[in-house]
Amino acid sequence: MNIGYEEELQHAIFIDLDGTLCVTGTEPSFLTREAVRKARRAGNKVFLCTGRAPSVVPQKIRDMKWDGMILGLGAYIETEGQIRKSLPYSYTEILDLGRYLDSLGIVYMLEGRESVFMDLVKYGRLGIEKQKGINQEMEDLKEMVARHAITDISQYRGESIYNIVLLSAVDNRLQLVREKLSGKYRIAVHPAVGDNVITDVEVIRKDVNKGEALKFVCEQYKIPLSQSVAFGDSMNDHDMIVTAGLGVVMGNGDDEIKACADMVCGTVEEDGLYYSFEQLGLL
Repeated sequence: MNIGYEEELQHAIFIDLDGTLCVTGTEPSFLTREAVRKARRAGNKVFLCTGRAPSVVPQKIRDMKWDGMILGLGAYIETEGQIRKSLPYSYTEILDLGRYLDSLGIVYMLEGRESVFMDLVKYGRLGIEKQKGINQEMEDLKEMVARHAITDISQYRGESIYNIVLLSAVDNRLQLVREKLSGKYRIAVHPAVGDNVITDVEVIRKDVNKGEALKFVCEQYKIPLSQSVAFGDSMNDHDMIVTAGLGVVMGNGDDEIKACADMVCGTVEEDGLYYSFEQLGLL
């Protein structure tokens, strides 16, 4: 626990979505919902903080009572129902990235404020429906395609994009992307369950991260960083875990991010979020 944390003061609490608030593809448990509700009732400010763009945050998550949402790893920040920051990729940037990825034959997805765009023909050729060992994010993508929740990229007309996701096996082409884009972007690979299968890979701008977003929100509410608490489970939570006054990693989290935490709590399935809130006096 970092020096300066005091139970009786107001806190700013930042909660990742996938793997923290709930397992991808499921809903938060009753106790997890209670943790958010009770923490706010106790006078704390509670924020959803995810890499997902606005268009891919499930409505049931949105319907939970939040003081605000940090989306696209901080490219989009909304508090009290008002947009406080919007830093989408530039149109030129998207076109340049698209041409480069097309040259490598890599399928990519553009996550915007209202819509998600992808080349549906090229997606179909990946044969993801027949692959064994894909991760839960890819299972969710299959479901989105099946219910026609993704717009073909031919219809893209410049909507603000807050997250870019590649669909690729971990192979030579992905290494080429990492080397080519390393100056301006970070490449975050979400592991697949099986070997040599398609997985989701985020292209993250180096000037956007959850840690800077956490600082921005704390300044808005005049809450000292020492009284901020961040909960996450993977390396895309690293910046907020090390920036917060107290960084907590879920028991189901990656070992790499656990090494950066002030505290490791129970898993999602064990309602680790609720019991850590209780332990820390946030309720």
